[in-house]
Amino acid sequence: MKQLIKAYNYFFIFMCIIWQPFQYYILKVDGAGRTILILSVLVVLLNVFEFWKQKKLYLTPAFLCWLVLFCYSMWNAFSKGFYAEFGTFKFLRDKYFDSFILLILLMLELKKDKKTCLWVIWFAIGVYMLIGLPSFIQNPEERFSVEGIGNLYPLHAVAFLFVSSVLLVEERIRMWFFVVITLGISVLIFLSGTRKAFGAEVIILLGVVINNGKKRNLWAWIRLVFLGAVLAMGVYYAINNTTVGERILEGTDERMYVQLVENQRLNDFIMKMLGDRGVQYESALELFHEHYWTGIGLTNFMDMSGGDLVLHSEYMVQLCENGMIGFVLLMLFYVLLVIGLVSNRKVVGKQKTGIVLFGLFAILFINFTSWTYCMNYAMVFYAIFFVYAFSEPVKKEYQLTQREQFQRSLDRIFGTASNA
Repeated sequence: MKQLIKAYNYFFIFMCIIWQPFQYYILKVDGAGRTILILSVLVVLLNVFEFWKQKKLYLTPAFLCWLVLFCYSMWNAFSKGFYAEFGTFKFLRDKYFDSFILLILLMLELKKDKKTCLWVIWFAIGVYMLIGLPSFIQNPEERFSVEGIGNLYPLHAVAFLFVSSVLLVEERIRMWFFVVITLGISVLIFLSGTRKAFGAEVIILLGVVINNGKKRNLWAWIRLVFLGAVLAMGVYYAINNTTVGERILEGTDERMYVQLVENQRLNDFIMKMLGDRGVQYESALELFHEHYWTGIGLTNFMDMSGGDLVLHSEYMVQLCENGMIGFVLLMLFYVLLVIGLVSNRKVVGKQKTGIVLFGLFAILFINFTSWTYCMNYAMVFYAIFFVYAFSEPVKKEYQLTQREQFQRSLDRIFGTASNA
């Protein structure tokens, strides 16, 4: 029975990750997502006792902080009112429950069998990218249509790279294979022209370079310098020869820039830091000053600002839509994660902790120009952060090799026999 539940859990994780491109481009029915709803109810029912058994995993300061933010955000949305084009239930499912159920299940399975679960996640994101690839390369504009996957495609590519880096440090894949993956992911991100994905990729690769090698001997330092030089040359080439590089150098959409000047709402510092996303920051900060403590309510930015885009920043989502309370909870959550990872580095290992920390830095970077609180790819990051930050020490017996365990078993048998 346990094996069947485990298999179903992996199936659920797989379907959650691939659902959007699978539903749009292959299934082409069930736009309301009832299938995922049914699968979610079943996964909760099957695992309720296991969730309780592994309750220590969910009683960590960081997870409890995330849970408080989750509950506060939902309460705040109802008290302020929210924009729900397809009804309240779909709003709750899309913005809260789908991602939350995926997160707690990922944490559970990573805790029980980290290496197998990492492979399941890796394979699922790979399938997501294969399904979405034809629409991604045919017409870039179609990615941002109602049924498109937009910037989620390159962000899933970043998640794929991050999981690959964790598999690398877990010694599940070899460096040459990771290099091949990196080259493929880089091409996709260059084609997408998505700056946040490019920046996050560079951060993750920087983590791989810095954490490469178990010992810092002469050869390790030579390899570190070589890999660092290759990464620097790759970044330089990308900035000067690709679409994403052009967007980084240009920084600001000219039409938005002119509009800001005409409206006398130009903040040079914000525009230099964030480019055309600075428009949203200015509007969000104005609304924040008017609704300081609890904000304007989740998803209300587009309506109250008069713009035509949802708020593209996790920091501004919490500050503007959830107020100072939401923003403080979010920042406390990240601080607790960092403390947990650093404190647990002796249990997990310095290399693994280093890779996961750089994954956290990548999410912190993405947050500047994207919201992540309800995104499944972000739940993959968070689940890995939680498990590595709050892993318990492995019992010494399970650190023995198979031969040593077999020998210990024989000693116990013969010792018992001799005592008898």
